[in-house]
Amino acid sequence: MEQNKLELENQLFNMMWGYCVSGGLRTAAELDIADHLKDNDHTADELATAIGCHAHSLYRLMRALATVGIFKQEGDKFSLTPLGNLLRSDIPRSQRHLIIEMCRYFEEWGQLTQTIKTGKPPKENIYNELLVTEDQAQSFYEGMDSFYYGNPAPMLGHYDFSGVETVADIGGASGSQLIAVLKHYPHLKGILFDLPDTVKRAQANIEAAGLAGRCRTVGGSFFDSIPSGADVYLIRHVIHNWNDEKSIEILSNIRAVLQEKGRVLVIETLVPSDNEKCATAWHELSLAEKSLASWWDLSMFVVDDGAERTQQEYAQLFAKAGLKLSRVIPTNIDVSLIEGTH
Repeated sequence: MEQNKLELENQLFNMMWGYCVSGGLRTAAELDIADHLKDNDHTADELATAIGCHAHSLYRLMRALATVGIFKQEGDKFSLTPLGNLLRSDIPRSQRHLIIEMCRYFEEWGQLTQTIKTGKPPKENIYNELLVTEDQAQSFYEGMDSFYYGNPAPMLGHYDFSGVETVADIGGASGSQLIAVLKHYPHLKGILFDLPDTVKRAQANIEAAGLAGRCRTVGGSFFDSIPSGADVYLIRHVIHNWNDEKSIEILSNIRAVLQEKGRVLVIETLVPSDNEKCATAWHELSLAEKSLASWWDLSMFVVDDGAERTQQEYAQLFAKAGLKLSRVIPTNIDVSLIEGTH
């Protein structure tokens, strides 16, 4: 009995230290430690000289991260592990920028008790802070691109675009999703819509992809108006950033320009539910799958008053925006295609 109690205490203790690992990961990513270790092993003193930081403090950080498998320590030298290699900035599917972006929310999580008591997160709009400078915006969008890497357009192979002439990507960010769709379907034309500063970045990517003749960019806010003229409106990982009121406002603006036979395709992670109207049952999930859905939802709430939602909750949002949830199409990753029509 005493041994079991100690094991439980240790399990709780390990959970408690989770924020320390997140902080260490983010610092390692910001300091570009992995890039400096990609060719040779180094001591902390050597790395500190190259990076420009306090040698013994860097040693303590790397020693700690070695215990969770990011680095390997042999004597006074450190090397990259396969896990730590993902923090390099020069590899496909680099996780560096994603780590920097996702591990920045200590202040918000530190106020979770108040958030739970009041039902309101500590900041009204975190994106006002994320996109202030060019460097911040660059890091944010590179983080999102690495999050999408390998699946920039999950609808490909799952959604029928026959009969469609123009696709609009609402909140299309760097353009990676729309570029993938247009390359896959040469008959399509595209409209990328995002904030004015963001579409400048997207325009450069579209031109580099050789698609400038088939795709135009429009700058603006989806809380004001949506560009017209598309047959299908894609909106990926946008609705989950907002509460119900704001989400309905966005969807209503899309509904206002939706053609009679037009469609809106919300691309989000669905929270499974045992409600009979939901396609995926909560009780059928593994603990890991339940953990991902639950913590992702709580993170969206804490950071920006958003939410991951069930199929029924999306149906309710659609209805309040004047749309009908016509079907839900699963993909080969953890997002579904939630289709809305008139």
